[in-house]
Amino acid sequence: LSRQNSVAAGSNDEFRVKGASFSPDGKHLALISFDGTDKIWGVVDGQWQPKATIEPSGSGWVRNTSFSPDGYHLVTTSKGIVKIWVLKGKENDDIC
Repeated sequence: LSRQNSVAAGSNDEFRVKGASFSPDGKHLALISFDGTDKIWGVVDGQWQPKATIEPSGSGWVRNTSFSPDGYHLVTTSKGIVKIWVLKGKENDDIC
């Protein structure tokens, strides 16, 4: 194993990572934090960049996250609620 790249998700307790999931193509990374958000990162010009943030809703904090096998969707769960997010459009363009 070698460490080649890192994602600077936060420099202090404002964003402590409690879960992570790679997209099937390896181009996106979903990071769940202790603030209840799910931050989506993507590779831009060879560097990890923030692309979108899924904020906690009335149903509570994001607890789990996973990409669909085709990479078109992201599922999040929180307190018995399952949400499916569309990540790619009809032309396979990234939305987030």
